[in-house]
Amino acid sequence: MNNKQQIQKLKENAELAWAAYGYFHLANKNYKPHKLDEDEKRLKYFREIKKKQYEEQKIDITDEELQSIYPTPLDILNIEYKYYKDDNGNDLKGLFDDDFLGGDMTPTQAKRFFSRYDLLIHQPNTTSGFSATLFEDLGELEKELDNKTNTRKSTTLFQDKESKEYTFAIRSTELKQGIFNDTQDNNQKIISIRGTEFPSGIFNDIAEADVSLALDSLSNHQYIDMLRNLL
Repeated sequence: MNNKQQIQKLKENAELAWAAYGYFHLANKNYKPHKLDEDEKRLKYFREIKKKQYEEQKIDITDEELQSIYPTPLDILNIEYKYYKDDNGNDLKGLFDDDFLGGDMTPTQAKRFFSRYDLLIHQPNTTSGFSATLFEDLGELEKELDNKTNTRKSTTLFQDKESKEYTFAIRSTELKQGIFNDTQDNNQKIISIRGTEFPSGIFNDIAEADVSLALDSLSNHQYIDMLRNLL
């Protein structure tokens, strides 16, 4: 692998790590958060944004229609929706401010990401703080001059596309990778697992998981939830 390929691999791994922090369960139209839950606040705030956009476009929308609106995976990775905003439109990103949708990608970057990867399964935070997302690597789109083709080429990020490959990507406090192979499918699956979340994960992630790792032991609750998710 030459230097250019290594740089591209690092870039793509970084994007997968960013995506691991997406609140993709919010895109599930069957998801109903608990009353006074942070997710209820996020959905309410997102719908207020959409309502304002409709009003600016002079489009009428009923309350029932508004309640049926959910953020898309593209919205969730979009950095424009990362933080809540104050009345002056400034980001609320203080030390103890919760993220809104938490995305780190530009709109163009998020669109490009989902042209490359298909979101298959998302496990929201368990009671232990474990969360994981399974992506399918569709391969890069060929760069044709007329931009009308939809053919794909093999990626340099992983091994041969002839085999089915699973990449276990962990970000933040626990940086490890594991690869699992299966010969019955041509597409690759990537499991992205997010690391420490602050401030929302201050107990499960820091007080329990990170302290356990610092003491050279497993974070048992998150480890068990990880195994359940994989199986």
